[in-house]
Amino acid sequence: MKTETTTIKQDPKYAYWYATNVIKGRCEEAEAIIKQDPKYAYWYAITVIKDRWEEVEPFIMKYPEYAYWYAITVIKDRWIEAETSIKQYPEYAYKYALGIIEGKWEEAEPYIKQSPAYAYYYAMNIIKDRWVEAEPFIKQDLNGVYWYARDVIKGRWLEGEAIIKQDPKYACWYAITVIKDRWVEAEPIIMKDPKYNYLYTMNLIEG
Repeated sequence: MKTETTTIKQDPKYAYWYATNVIKGRCEEAEAIIKQDPKYAYWYAITVIKDRWEEVEPFIMKYPEYAYWYAITVIKDRWIEAETSIKQYPEYAYKYALGIIEGKWEEAEPYIKQSPAYAYYYAMNIIKDRWVEAEPFIKQDLNGVYWYARDVIKGRWLEGEAIIKQDPKYACWYAITVIKDRWVEAEPIIMKDPKYNYLYTMNLIEG
């Protein structure tokens, strides 16, 4: 028992496991170390306490990932006190807007728009229209340009074509799924790659 006690006082992971697998319930002896790690503090709240663990909330809210998960699975509502932290991390700001606010979260948009991937997700799933303020960021990313044009604009995005035509893969798929016709100015790039040369030729020239 002495060895076990020493171990749980040194490592949040083992302290959490000790509470869940040995005590099988709240263990005050373990809580002092568990609450020093946002991951295990969150898991302790949801699996052991099965409710809010208020004394550790000021610590968890400093970490956007666990603040988001704590809000959606423990509080199951907006966690206003943690939003300053969550909104600064594009992935969890987007997920928070989608899963908790269930709509636009204007305070987080200056942060979300700086991530091409999550700016695209936000435009497609929350705004459900073009997000002009985010487009300068989206068009810096090949993947973002392609999916934004295809799923949000649903047509050619001339401002993004300068970057997309530099890559055989995305230029090919852009021509096939967005332009739906030959993209003559991108053909010299597409033709350099045998795989996408074949796909482009079969779908738009011979097919």
